[in-house]
Amino acid sequence: MKTTKFLGMLIAFFVLTALAGCSKEEDDFEEQPTENSIVIKGVATTSNGKPLANVIVKLDYEERSLWYCEVRHKAETKTDNNGAYRLSFQLKDDELLNETDEGSFRTFILSFDLTELSKDKYIMPEDFEWVPEFKGIYEFEASDRGKTYEENIYIPEKRMMSITIDSDIPVRQNDEYFVVNSINYGDHERKSGLRFSIDLYAGERTVQIPCALNDSNRISLYCVKEGVGQSELVSAEQKMIVTSDEPQSVVLSNEWFPDECKFKLSVQTDNKLPSSFDLFTFKVLDNEGRYSPFPKFTEYYDSIIWSAEAYPDNERIYYKEKTATSSGEKTVTQWASYFYQKEPLWTYLKGYKNGRVVHTDSLKLQFYPKDFLFINWKGTDIHLTDTAIGIYCRLYKDVEFSVLPPHDKDGHIYAKVSLYPKQGEEDASLAIRAKEVLIGLMDYHLGASKAFDEASIRERFHCLPSDVTPVTFWQTESTYAVLVLTSSDEFPQTYYIHAEPKG
Repeated sequence: MKTTKFLGMLIAFFVLTALAGCSKEEDDFEEQPTENSIVIKGVATTSNGKPLANVIVKLDYEERSLWYCEVRHKAETKTDNNGAYRLSFQLKDDELLNETDEGSFRTFILSFDLTELSKDKYIMPEDFEWVPEFKGIYEFEASDRGKTYEENIYIPEKRMMSITIDSDIPVRQNDEYFVVNSINYGDHERKSGLRFSIDLYAGERTVQIPCALNDSNRISLYCVKEGVGQSELVSAEQKMIVTSDEPQSVVLSNEWFPDECKFKLSVQTDNKLPSSFDLFTFKVLDNEGRYSPFPKFTEYYDSIIWSAEAYPDNERIYYKEKTATSSGEKTVTQWASYFYQKEPLWTYLKGYKNGRVVHTDSLKLQFYPKDFLFINWKGTDIHLTDTAIGIYCRLYKDVEFSVLPPHDKDGHIYAKVSLYPKQGEEDASLAIRAKEVLIGLMDYHLGASKAFDEASIRERFHCLPSDVTPVTFWQTESTYAVLVLTSSDEFPQTYYIHAEPKG
Protein backbone atom coordinates (compact mmCIF):
# COMPACT_ATOMS: atom_id res chain seq x y z
CA MET A 1 0.00 0.00 0.00
CA LYS A 2 1.40 3.36 -0.99
CA THR A 3 0.27 6.49 0.87
CA THR A 4 -0.04 10.09 -0.27
CA LYS A 5 -0.39 12.09 2.93
CA PHE A 6 -2.47 15.18 3.66
CA LEU A 7 -3.29 17.61 0.87
CA GLY A 8 -1.58 15.52 -1.83
CA MET A 9 -3.80 14.95 -4.89
CA LEU A 10 -6.75 16.32 -2.91
CA ILE A 11 -7.55 18.98 -5.50
CA ALA A 12 -8.67 16.30 -7.96
CA PHE A 13 -10.55 14.55 -5.16
CA PHE A 14 -12.50 17.64 -4.20
CA VAL A 15 -13.26 18.54 -7.81
CA LEU A 16 -14.75 15.12 -8.46
CA THR A 17 -16.67 15.28 -5.18
CA ALA A 18 -18.22 18.57 -6.24
CA LEU A 19 -19.16 17.33 -9.71
CA ALA A 20 -20.59 13.96 -8.78
CA GLY A 21 -22.81 13.02 -5.84
CA CYS A 22 -22.42 9.41 -4.67
CA SER A 23 -24.87 7.14 -6.45
CA LYS A 24 -23.90 4.08 -4.38
CA GLU A 25 -22.78 3.88 -0.75
CA GLU A 26 -22.49 0.73 1.41
CA ASP A 27 -20.81 -0.75 4.48
CA ASP A 28 -18.13 -3.36 3.78
CA PHE A 29 -16.65 -4.04 7.24
CA GLU A 30 -14.90 -7.38 7.78
CA GLU A 31 -16.37 -9.64 10.49
CA GLN A 32 -13.07 -10.99 11.77
CA PRO A 33 -9.46 -10.21 10.78
CA THR A 34 -7.74 -12.91 8.72
CA GLU A 35 -4.22 -13.48 7.53
CA ASN A 36 -5.15 -11.57 4.36
CA SER A 37 -6.42 -8.55 6.24
CA ILE A 38 -4.69 -5.24 5.67
CA VAL A 39 -4.01 -3.57 9.02
CA ILE A 40 -3.53 0.16 9.58
CA LYS A 41 -2.41 1.35 13.00
CA GLY A 42 -0.93 4.48 14.51
CA VAL A 43 -1.06 7.15 17.17
CA ALA A 44 -2.77 10.55 17.21
CA THR A 45 -0.79 13.16 19.19
CA THR A 46 -0.60 16.89 19.77
CA SER A 47 2.11 19.26 21.06
CA ASN A 48 4.75 17.76 23.37
CA GLY A 49 3.64 14.26 22.35
CA LYS A 50 0.37 14.38 24.31
CA PRO A 51 -2.17 11.81 23.05
CA LEU A 52 -5.44 12.68 21.33
CA ALA A 53 -8.12 10.30 22.61
CA ASN A 54 -11.52 9.45 21.11
CA VAL A 55 -10.66 10.62 17.60
CA ILE A 56 -12.79 8.70 15.08
CA VAL A 57 -10.67 7.04 12.37
CA LYS A 58 -12.31 5.78 9.16
CA LEU A 59 -11.19 4.02 6.01
CA ASP A 60 -13.30 4.26 2.84
CA TYR A 61 -12.86 2.98 -0.68
CA GLU A 62 -14.06 5.44 -3.31
CA GLU A 63 -14.48 5.23 -7.06
CA ARG A 64 -15.47 8.45 -8.81
CA SER A 65 -15.96 9.75 -12.32
CA LEU A 66 -17.75 12.80 -13.67
CA TRP A 67 -21.08 10.94 -13.61
CA TYR A 68 -20.66 8.18 -11.04
CA CYS A 69 -19.62 7.73 -7.41
CA GLU A 70 -19.37 4.60 -5.27
CA VAL A 71 -18.29 4.58 -1.63
CA ARG A 72 -17.57 1.48 0.49
CA HIS A 73 -17.02 2.00 4.21
CA LYS A 74 -14.22 -0.48 4.94
CA ALA A 75 -13.35 0.13 8.61
CA GLU A 76 -13.94 2.48 11.56
CA THR A 77 -12.51 2.84 15.08
CA LYS A 78 -11.54 5.40 17.76
CA THR A 79 -8.21 6.30 19.32
CA ASP A 80 -7.82 5.08 22.91
CA ASN A 81 -6.59 7.08 25.90
CA ASN A 82 -3.02 6.78 24.62
CA GLY A 83 -4.07 8.14 21.21
CA ALA A 84 -3.53 4.72 19.59
CA TYR A 85 -5.81 3.14 17.01
CA ARG A 86 -5.94 -0.07 14.94
CA LEU A 87 -8.27 -1.03 12.10
CA SER A 88 -8.31 -3.78 9.46
CA PHE A 89 -10.16 -4.57 6.23
CA GLN A 90 -10.37 -7.03 3.36
CA LEU A 91 -9.14 -5.91 -0.06
CA LYS A 92 -11.46 -7.00 -2.86
CA ASP A 93 -10.19 -7.80 -6.33
CA ASP A 94 -12.05 -4.88 -7.95
CA GLU A 95 -10.41 -2.52 -5.43
CA LEU A 96 -6.90 -3.16 -6.72
CA LEU A 97 -5.88 0.24 -7.96
CA ASN A 98 -3.93 -1.08 -10.93
CA GLU A 99 -7.29 -2.02 -12.44
CA THR A 100 -8.48 1.62 -12.52
CA ASP A 101 -10.70 2.28 -15.53
CA GLU A 102 -9.82 5.17 -17.80
CA GLY A 103 -11.71 8.33 -16.79
CA SER A 104 -12.36 7.25 -13.17
CA PHE A 105 -10.64 8.07 -9.90
CA ARG A 106 -10.22 5.15 -7.47
CA THR A 107 -8.57 5.36 -4.07
CA PHE A 108 -8.72 4.48 -0.38
CA ILE A 109 -9.32 7.40 1.98
CA LEU A 110 -8.11 7.24 5.59
CA SER A 111 -9.71 10.09 7.52
CA PHE A 112 -9.46 11.39 11.06
CA ASP A 113 -12.58 13.12 12.34
CA LEU A 114 -11.27 16.22 14.15
CA THR A 115 -14.62 17.91 14.67
CA GLU A 116 -14.64 17.15 18.41
CA LEU A 117 -11.36 18.99 18.96
CA SER A 118 -11.53 22.60 20.15
CA LYS A 119 -10.91 25.09 17.35
CA ASP A 120 -9.49 27.53 19.88
CA LYS A 121 -6.98 25.03 21.26
CA TYR A 122 -5.81 23.15 18.15
CA ILE A 123 -4.77 24.08 14.63
CA MET A 124 -7.67 22.77 12.58
CA PRO A 125 -7.97 21.97 8.87
CA GLU A 126 -10.05 25.10 8.30
CA ASP A 127 -7.07 27.15 9.49
CA PHE A 128 -5.47 26.25 6.16
CA GLU A 129 -6.88 29.09 4.06
CA TRP A 130 -6.11 27.52 0.70
CA VAL A 131 -7.81 24.10 1.33
CA PRO A 132 -10.69 24.97 3.63
CA GLU A 133 -12.51 21.65 2.92
CA PHE A 134 -9.62 19.56 4.20
CA LYS A 135 -10.73 17.28 7.06
CA GLY A 136 -7.62 15.34 7.99
CA ILE A 137 -7.38 12.90 5.09
CA TYR A 138 -4.79 10.42 3.91
CA GLU A 139 -5.04 8.85 0.48
CA PHE A 140 -3.99 5.23 0.05
CA GLU A 141 -3.06 3.02 -2.86
CA ALA A 142 -3.72 -0.52 -1.62
CA SER A 143 -2.20 -3.57 -3.32
CA ASP A 144 -0.55 -5.77 -0.63
CA ARG A 145 -2.89 -8.14 1.25
CA GLY A 146 -1.82 -9.30 4.70
CA LYS A 147 0.40 -6.28 5.33
CA THR A 148 0.42 -3.87 8.28
CA TYR A 149 0.88 -0.12 7.76
CA GLU A 150 1.53 2.57 10.32
CA GLU A 151 0.04 6.04 9.94
CA ASN A 152 0.37 8.57 12.74
CA ILE A 153 -1.36 11.93 12.89
CA TYR A 154 -0.11 15.07 14.59
CA ILE A 155 -2.43 18.01 15.34
CA PRO A 156 -0.45 20.73 17.15
CA GLU A 157 -1.92 23.01 19.75
CA LYS A 158 -2.54 26.57 18.63
CA ARG A 159 -1.35 29.98 19.70
CA MET A 160 -2.49 33.03 17.76
CA MET A 161 0.29 35.52 17.09
CA SER A 162 0.49 38.98 15.53
CA ILE A 163 2.59 39.29 12.36
CA THR A 164 3.57 42.81 11.29
CA ILE A 165 4.78 43.63 7.79
CA ASP A 166 7.48 46.29 7.58
CA SER A 167 6.99 47.63 4.06
CA ASP A 168 8.54 50.96 3.15
CA ILE A 169 8.57 50.14 -0.54
CA PRO A 170 5.70 50.98 -2.90
CA VAL A 171 2.84 48.50 -3.15
CA ARG A 172 0.79 48.20 -6.33
CA GLN A 173 -2.97 47.71 -6.27
CA ASN A 174 -2.92 44.31 -7.97
CA ASP A 175 -0.06 42.84 -5.96
CA GLU A 176 -1.37 40.03 -3.73
CA TYR A 177 0.54 39.52 -0.49
CA PHE A 178 0.10 36.76 2.06
CA VAL A 179 1.86 35.47 5.16
CA VAL A 180 2.78 31.78 5.24
CA ASN A 181 3.59 29.73 8.32
CA SER A 182 5.13 26.36 7.54
CA ILE A 183 4.57 23.86 10.37
CA ASN A 184 4.52 20.15 11.15
CA TYR A 185 0.98 18.92 10.58
CA GLY A 186 -0.65 15.55 10.01
CA ASP A 187 2.40 13.44 9.23
CA HIS A 188 5.34 14.65 11.35
CA GLU A 189 7.57 14.65 8.27
CA ARG A 190 5.32 16.93 6.25
CA LYS A 191 5.49 20.74 6.28
CA SER A 192 2.13 22.34 5.57
CA GLY A 193 1.71 26.04 4.87
CA LEU A 194 -0.80 28.13 6.79
CA ARG A 195 -1.52 31.00 4.43
CA PHE A 196 -3.18 34.32 5.33
CA SER A 197 -3.82 37.24 2.98
CA ILE A 198 -2.84 40.79 3.92
CA ASP A 199 -3.81 43.89 1.91
CA LEU A 200 -0.69 46.03 1.97
CA TYR A 201 -2.06 48.32 -0.72
CA ALA A 202 -4.99 49.28 1.51
CA GLY A 203 -2.59 50.00 4.36
CA GLU A 204 -3.02 46.76 6.29
CA ARG A 205 0.21 45.89 8.07
CA THR A 206 -0.74 43.35 10.76
CA VAL A 207 -2.39 39.94 10.58
CA GLN A 208 -3.15 37.33 13.24
CA ILE A 209 -2.05 33.81 12.33
CA PRO A 210 -2.14 30.47 14.17
CA CYS A 211 1.22 29.06 15.24
CA ALA A 212 2.11 25.55 16.37
CA LEU A 213 2.64 25.68 20.13
CA ASN A 214 5.98 24.35 21.44
CA ASP A 215 7.03 23.39 17.93
CA SER A 216 8.87 24.79 14.93
CA ASN A 217 7.25 27.59 12.91
CA ARG A 218 8.67 29.10 9.72
CA ILE A 219 6.98 32.39 8.91
CA SER A 220 7.52 34.37 5.71
CA LEU A 221 5.90 36.83 3.30
CA TYR A 222 4.96 35.94 -0.29
CA CYS A 223 3.64 37.98 -3.19
CA VAL A 224 1.80 37.20 -6.41
CA LYS A 225 3.03 40.13 -8.47
CA GLU A 226 0.26 41.96 -10.31
CA GLY A 227 -1.99 39.11 -9.14
CA VAL A 228 -0.70 36.86 -11.96
CA GLY A 229 1.57 33.83 -11.89
CA GLN A 230 3.24 32.01 -9.05
CA SER A 231 3.83 33.45 -5.63
CA GLU A 232 7.38 34.53 -4.80
CA LEU A 233 9.14 34.80 -1.47
CA VAL A 234 9.66 38.50 -0.70
CA SER A 235 11.00 38.38 2.88
CA ALA A 236 13.52 36.50 4.93
CA GLU A 237 12.06 33.40 6.59
CA GLN A 238 11.71 33.74 10.37
CA LYS A 239 12.35 30.40 12.10
CA MET A 240 11.28 29.98 15.73
CA ILE A 241 9.89 27.72 18.44
CA VAL A 242 6.65 29.31 19.64
CA THR A 243 5.89 28.96 23.36
CA SER A 244 2.93 30.19 25.36
CA ASP A 245 4.50 33.64 25.78
CA GLU A 246 7.43 33.94 23.35
CA PRO A 247 7.80 35.54 20.91
CA GLN A 248 5.17 38.19 21.49
CA SER A 249 5.09 39.11 17.80
CA VAL A 250 7.04 38.78 14.56
CA VAL A 251 8.06 41.45 12.04
CA LEU A 252 8.61 40.56 8.38
CA SER A 253 10.29 43.01 6.01
CA ASN A 254 8.91 43.25 2.49
CA GLU A 255 12.05 43.10 0.35
CA TRP A 256 10.46 43.10 -3.10
CA PHE A 257 10.66 46.25 -5.18
CA PRO A 258 8.59 46.88 -8.34
CA ASP A 259 10.58 47.49 -11.52
CA GLU A 260 8.87 50.81 -12.25
CA CYS A 261 10.20 52.17 -8.94
CA LYS A 262 13.80 51.33 -9.74
CA PHE A 263 16.43 53.64 -11.19
CA LYS A 264 19.84 53.27 -12.81
CA LEU A 265 22.96 55.41 -12.57
CA SER A 266 24.79 56.18 -15.82
CA VAL A 267 28.02 58.08 -16.51
CA GLN A 268 29.79 59.69 -19.47
CA THR A 269 33.16 61.36 -19.95
CA ASP A 270 34.72 63.34 -22.76
CA ASN A 271 37.76 61.06 -22.66
CA LYS A 272 37.56 57.40 -23.55
CA LEU A 273 40.27 56.74 -20.95
CA PRO A 274 39.43 59.21 -18.16
CA SER A 275 41.90 60.03 -15.43
CA SER A 276 42.04 61.92 -12.17
CA PHE A 277 40.90 65.56 -12.57
CA ASP A 278 38.75 64.62 -15.60
CA LEU A 279 35.07 65.55 -15.59
CA PHE A 280 32.45 62.80 -15.20
CA THR A 281 28.82 63.52 -16.11
CA PHE A 282 26.12 61.45 -14.40
CA LYS A 283 22.48 60.82 -15.28
CA VAL A 284 19.68 59.01 -13.49
CA LEU A 285 17.67 56.69 -15.76
CA ASP A 286 14.55 54.63 -15.15
CA ASN A 287 14.72 50.86 -15.01
CA GLU A 288 14.37 50.64 -18.80
CA GLY A 289 17.35 52.97 -19.34
CA ARG A 290 15.26 56.01 -20.32
CA TYR A 291 16.09 59.55 -19.23
CA SER A 292 13.62 62.21 -18.12
CA PRO A 293 14.31 65.48 -16.28
CA PHE A 294 11.23 64.74 -14.15
CA PRO A 295 11.10 60.95 -13.73
CA LYS A 296 8.05 59.31 -12.20
CA PHE A 297 10.02 56.94 -10.00
CA THR A 298 11.00 59.75 -7.62
CA GLU A 299 7.47 59.80 -6.17
CA TYR A 300 8.19 56.53 -4.39
CA TYR A 301 11.13 57.95 -2.37
CA ASP A 302 11.71 60.48 0.37
CA SER A 303 15.19 61.12 -0.99
CA ILE A 304 17.81 59.77 -3.41
CA ILE A 305 21.44 60.20 -2.33
CA TRP A 306 24.61 59.97 -4.41
CA SER A 307 27.85 58.92 -2.68
CA ALA A 308 31.17 57.17 -3.27
CA GLU A 309 33.59 55.01 -1.34
CA ALA A 310 36.03 56.90 0.92
CA TYR A 311 34.60 60.31 0.01
CA PRO A 312 33.33 62.26 3.03
CA ASP A 313 30.30 63.99 1.54
CA ASN A 314 27.19 63.03 -0.41
CA GLU A 315 24.79 64.77 -2.74
CA ARG A 316 21.00 64.76 -2.52
CA ILE A 317 19.85 64.53 -6.10
CA TYR A 318 16.23 64.19 -5.01
CA TYR A 319 14.36 64.99 -1.82
CA LYS A 320 11.00 66.08 -0.59
CA GLU A 321 10.46 67.81 2.73
CA LYS A 322 7.25 68.63 4.50
CA THR A 323 6.79 70.71 7.62
CA ALA A 324 3.75 72.06 9.42
CA THR A 325 3.84 75.22 7.33
CA SER A 326 5.51 74.30 4.05
CA SER A 327 6.69 71.57 1.72
CA GLY A 328 9.48 71.38 -0.80
CA GLU A 329 10.87 69.10 -3.48
CA LYS A 330 14.13 69.03 -5.41
CA THR A 331 15.07 66.89 -8.39
CA VAL A 332 18.46 66.77 -10.10
CA THR A 333 18.71 64.06 -12.73
CA GLN A 334 21.98 65.15 -14.36
CA TRP A 335 25.15 66.47 -12.71
CA ALA A 336 28.91 66.50 -13.12
CA SER A 337 31.90 66.10 -10.87
CA TYR A 338 35.67 65.67 -10.90
CA PHE A 339 37.51 63.14 -8.76
CA TYR A 340 40.96 63.35 -7.19
CA GLN A 341 42.02 59.72 -7.19
CA LYS A 342 43.73 57.18 -9.42
CA GLU A 343 42.32 53.82 -8.19
CA PRO A 344 38.92 52.46 -9.32
CA LEU A 345 36.03 53.99 -7.42
CA TRP A 346 32.57 52.64 -6.60
CA THR A 347 29.89 55.31 -6.65
CA TYR A 348 26.36 54.67 -5.36
CA LEU A 349 22.87 56.01 -5.84
CA LYS A 350 20.59 55.08 -2.94
CA GLY A 351 16.84 55.61 -2.64
CA TYR A 352 15.51 56.18 0.89
CA LYS A 353 12.05 55.67 2.35
CA ASN A 354 11.29 56.31 6.01
CA GLY A 355 14.98 56.54 6.78
CA ARG A 356 15.89 53.22 5.16
CA VAL A 357 17.61 52.35 1.89
CA VAL A 358 15.05 50.57 -0.29
CA HIS A 359 16.87 50.60 -3.65
CA THR A 360 20.50 51.00 -4.74
CA ASP A 361 22.38 51.19 -8.02
CA SER A 362 26.13 51.53 -8.39
CA LEU A 363 28.87 52.19 -10.94
CA LYS A 364 32.56 51.44 -10.89
CA LEU A 365 34.61 54.34 -12.24
CA GLN A 366 37.97 53.56 -13.82
CA PHE A 367 40.86 56.04 -13.84
CA TYR A 368 43.72 55.66 -16.31
CA PRO A 369 47.23 56.96 -15.57
CA LYS A 370 48.57 60.11 -17.23
CA ASP A 371 51.93 61.86 -16.93
CA PHE A 372 50.58 64.43 -14.50
CA LEU A 373 47.04 64.18 -13.16
CA PHE A 374 44.91 64.53 -16.37
CA ILE A 375 47.84 65.67 -18.57
CA ASN A 376 49.97 63.71 -21.00
CA TRP A 377 52.77 66.13 -21.87
CA LYS A 378 53.39 64.73 -25.31
CA GLY A 379 50.82 65.99 -27.79
CA THR A 380 48.86 67.94 -25.19
CA ASP A 381 46.84 71.00 -26.14
CA ILE A 382 48.54 74.29 -25.28
CA HIS A 383 46.29 76.93 -23.69
CA LEU A 384 46.90 80.48 -24.84
CA THR A 385 45.13 82.29 -22.00
CA ASP A 386 45.78 82.33 -18.29
CA THR A 387 42.29 81.10 -17.49
CA ALA A 388 42.39 78.46 -14.76
CA ILE A 389 40.00 75.51 -14.54
CA GLY A 390 38.10 74.92 -11.33
CA ILE A 391 38.40 71.29 -10.33
CA TYR A 392 35.70 70.37 -7.81
CA CYS A 393 34.30 67.16 -6.39
CA ARG A 394 30.70 67.18 -5.20
CA LEU A 395 31.60 64.47 -2.71
CA TYR A 396 34.60 66.32 -1.23
CA LYS A 397 33.30 69.82 -0.70
CA ASP A 398 36.13 71.08 1.51
CA VAL A 399 38.75 70.72 -1.23
CA GLU A 400 38.61 72.47 -4.60
CA PHE A 401 41.56 73.01 -6.89
CA SER A 402 42.45 75.64 -9.46
CA VAL A 403 44.41 74.21 -12.38
CA LEU A 404 46.26 76.19 -15.00
CA PRO A 405 46.33 73.78 -17.97
CA PRO A 406 49.51 73.32 -20.03
CA HIS A 407 51.02 76.61 -21.18
CA ASP A 408 54.04 77.33 -23.34
CA LYS A 409 56.91 79.59 -22.29
CA ASP A 410 59.88 79.92 -24.62
CA GLY A 411 59.21 76.48 -26.09
CA HIS A 412 58.72 74.76 -22.72
CA ILE A 413 55.44 73.42 -21.27
CA TYR A 414 54.28 73.83 -17.70
CA ALA A 415 51.11 73.52 -15.59
CA LYS A 416 50.07 74.76 -12.16
CA VAL A 417 47.80 73.47 -9.40
CA SER A 418 46.63 75.56 -6.45
CA LEU A 419 43.93 75.33 -3.79
CA TYR A 420 40.81 77.46 -3.78
CA PRO A 421 40.00 79.20 -0.48
CA LYS A 422 36.86 78.29 1.40
CA GLN A 423 34.26 80.98 1.80
CA GLY A 424 35.51 83.44 4.39
CA GLU A 425 38.84 81.63 4.84
CA GLU A 426 41.69 83.85 5.96
CA ASP A 427 44.95 83.97 3.99
CA ALA A 428 47.08 82.46 6.73
CA SER A 429 44.68 79.57 7.18
CA LEU A 430 44.56 78.99 3.41
CA ALA A 431 48.36 78.84 3.21
CA ILE A 432 48.57 76.18 5.94
CA ARG A 433 45.79 74.11 4.39
CA ALA A 434 47.16 74.48 0.84
CA LYS A 435 50.56 73.17 1.85
CA GLU A 436 49.09 70.13 3.55
CA VAL A 437 46.57 69.29 0.80
CA LEU A 438 48.96 69.79 -2.13
CA ILE A 439 51.71 67.69 -0.55
CA GLY A 440 49.13 64.94 0.07
CA LEU A 441 47.92 65.15 -3.53
CA MET A 442 51.43 64.84 -5.01
CA ASP A 443 52.51 62.08 -2.62
CA TYR A 444 49.41 60.12 -3.66
CA HIS A 445 49.85 60.58 -7.43
CA LEU A 446 53.64 60.88 -7.86
CA GLY A 447 55.05 58.99 -4.89
CA ALA A 448 57.28 60.13 -2.07
CA SER A 449 59.05 63.46 -2.42
CA LYS A 450 62.75 63.61 -3.32
CA ALA A 451 65.67 65.45 -1.80
CA PHE A 452 66.71 68.58 -3.69
CA ASP A 453 68.67 71.82 -3.58
CA GLU A 454 67.55 75.06 -5.16
CA ALA A 455 70.26 74.98 -7.81
CA SER A 456 69.06 71.60 -9.11
CA ILE A 457 65.47 72.84 -9.09
CA ARG A 458 66.36 75.84 -11.23
CA GLU A 459 68.25 73.55 -13.58
CA ARG A 460 65.36 71.10 -14.01
CA PHE A 461 62.51 73.60 -14.35
CA HIS A 462 62.55 75.97 -17.33
CA CYS A 463 59.41 77.97 -16.52
CA LEU A 464 59.62 78.35 -12.77
CA PRO A 465 59.31 81.99 -11.67
CA SER A 466 62.36 83.42 -9.94
CA ASP A 467 60.37 84.91 -7.06
CA VAL A 468 59.10 81.60 -5.62
CA THR A 469 60.73 79.38 -3.03
CA PRO A 470 60.87 75.60 -3.68
CA VAL A 471 59.51 73.64 -0.70
CA THR A 472 59.00 70.00 -1.76
CA PHE A 473 60.08 68.17 -4.93
CA TRP A 474 58.73 65.10 -6.78
CA GLN A 475 59.78 63.34 -9.94
CA THR A 476 58.52 60.43 -12.03
CA GLU A 477 59.65 58.95 -15.34
CA SER A 478 57.83 61.72 -17.18
CA THR A 479 57.31 64.63 -14.77
CA TYR A 480 58.99 67.09 -12.44
CA ALA A 481 56.75 68.74 -9.85
CA VAL A 482 57.58 71.16 -7.07
CA LEU A 483 55.60 72.78 -4.30
CA VAL A 484 56.55 76.44 -4.12
CA LEU A 485 55.84 79.31 -1.76
CA THR A 486 55.09 82.64 -3.34
CA SER A 487 56.64 85.87 -2.06
CA SER A 488 55.09 89.17 -3.06
CA ASP A 489 54.58 92.56 -1.51
CA GLU A 490 51.23 92.90 -3.28
CA PHE A 491 49.64 89.50 -2.53
CA PRO A 492 49.58 87.19 0.52
CA GLN A 493 51.96 84.26 0.59
CA THR A 494 50.51 81.00 -0.64
CA TYR A 495 51.54 77.60 -1.99
CA TYR A 496 50.99 75.98 -5.38
CA ILE A 497 52.34 73.08 -7.50
CA HIS A 498 54.44 73.84 -10.57
CA ALA A 499 54.87 70.89 -12.97
CA GLU A 500 56.85 70.38 -16.19
CA PRO A 501 57.67 67.43 -18.42
CA LYS A 502 60.91 65.69 -17.58
CA GLY A 503 63.79 66.03 -19.96
